[in-house]
Amino acid sequence: MINSKKSLKELQEQDLISLGKTILSLICGVQTNDNLNESIKLVLITNYSTKLKDLIKYLLMYENSQETPTIEKMVLMINDDILNHLKKKIIKKMILQLANLKRKSIMDRY
Repeated sequence: MINSKKSLKELQEQDLISLGKTILSLICGVQTNDNLNESIKLVLITNYSTKLKDLIKYLLMYENSQETPTIEKMVLMINDDILNHLKKKIIKKMILQLANLKRKSIMDRY
């Protein structure tokens, strides 16, 4: 059980922001905490789908809109294109991690 003085709505809002940061990190291939605004700008000018850009804006740039993010609206925004793109990024990252482990294992032998 979470012991927090924040409302459920505030906690869910924080979760959605964290999800937006995680998606942004996967897209950019780096942690985005330090350069959040730069990472957002990079995604917005890069050749990603409009739906993916809209999701990032919805989750991380909602201060400029009338509504705060909700899980219901976010789920409606996610579609197969976005999920497939994220799956590819996750698989690529896993392959790179495995390759680094293998290389380290080989290097440890010598």
